[in-house]
Amino acid sequence: MSRLPGLGTSRTATPRHIFWGEKHNVRLPQGKVVDASESRDAGNTGNLTTLRAGILMGKITTGGLFAPSIIGVLSAEADGDTLFTVNAATAVELVRRVSTGVVTVYGPPSTGGTGVALTGTISTVDVATGIVTLAASLGAVAVIGSIVCATDGSQIPRGILAVPYGIKVTDSDAVEQDMELADLCIGGIIDTDQVINFTAEPTIQAYIKQQLRLYGAGYAFKNDFDA
Repeated sequence: MSRLPGLGTSRTATPRHIFWGEKHNVRLPQGKVVDASESRDAGNTGNLTTLRAGILMGKITTGGLFAPSIIGVLSAEADGDTLFTVNAATAVELVRRVSTGVVTVYGPPSTGGTGVALTGTISTVDVATGIVTLAASLGAVAVIGSIVCATDGSQIPRGILAVPYGIKVTDSDAVEQDMELADLCIGGIIDTDQVINFTAEPTIQAYIKQQLRLYGAGYAFKNDFDA
């Protein structure tokens, strides 16, 4: 580490506030722990190891640590065959987190339809095109905006990361480090514009709200009151 005087490179950080108003917000007492090896923010370009406020968090069945519930969303409709398409950043994270394991795609066969959890084993991922090839057919259609998740328990959202400047899951030497999840929102009035991967697909929005309410302590959502 250099200790010579002088100015270093400037860095900026913009806080994200997931609450719509300051009252009735609930955090999980005592917090939980983020599994660093299973946690990246694919949409946080240039800062993938910093999880932004607004990320939905779920509990990994084995060990009970927390990780992002949603890796990304479908950028093209999955036709029920052995292919689906995501953006390049999501594809990279699928390779890192799931590799050739089992992936879950949740979504409806048509906009506003009934959501279905589809699972498949990844065969290959093209990180340039975002095309994911599975070992066998998904068996059903899933529309654009359906969510793509790991299949380790974390795919079920239990709360929302509420730390305004996010949580970094590496130390100063860029080594993965499990981190305290001290600010996990489990209730409140939520600004849905700040919830990451809260897609325009109404079935996905309804699913996310349902799961948060199932595990939480009471929610209201901004977009339920928008014109």
